[in-house]
Amino acid sequence: MRPRRFVPLLAVVLALSGAVVAPADEGAGSEHDPLEGFNRKMFWFNDKVDVYVLAPVASGWEKVSPRCVRTSVSHFFGNLRFPIVAVNDLLQGKVKDSASDVGRFAVNTTVGVLGFFDPASHWGLIEHREDFGQTLGVWGVPPGPYLVLPLLGPSDPRDAAPSSSRSTSWSARASSTRSTSAPSC
Repeated sequence: MRPRRFVPLLAVVLALSGAVVAPADEGAGSEHDPLEGFNRKMFWFNDKVDVYVLAPVASGWEKVSPRCVRTSVSHFFGNLRFPIVAVNDLLQGKVKDSASDVGRFAVNTTVGVLGFFDPASHWGLIEHREDFGQTLGVWGVPPGPYLVLPLLGPSDPRDAAPSSSRSTSWSARASSTRSTSAPSC
């Protein structure tokens, strides 16, 4: 991925997070949603995609794949997040966490067969889940207004920044429920 592709998106995210601030005359309990129209449309869209596409796909994936396969696939994609997590650890000043993430990546990529298995957890290397939205928060960037993103769901502009930790509902649903029809490993 080229970093230049994310510069315009990051600019929009930062502009939205800083530019949309409630006026001083509104009370502390005032519920003002400057993006309400957009959010309602995205919620409707996400609901339809979830009901008619993602839920059936997740259900089918759950029925045809054993739990150990689903877990291994989840570990593999989690291992691919290593560069994002390690860089954000460093940007937040968490040098020890970044070193731990480098160790996790090395162990899981080699001993864990490209990350399909997670021996690093059994060896005491803790998994960290830092993302760019958290890094911006450490740097003092405000979250901004409530925002519903297409396919990704509720967020705020700061956490909508590139490389924020996101998982689609089908992957979460597929790995969280136990299948009764698929063979176990």
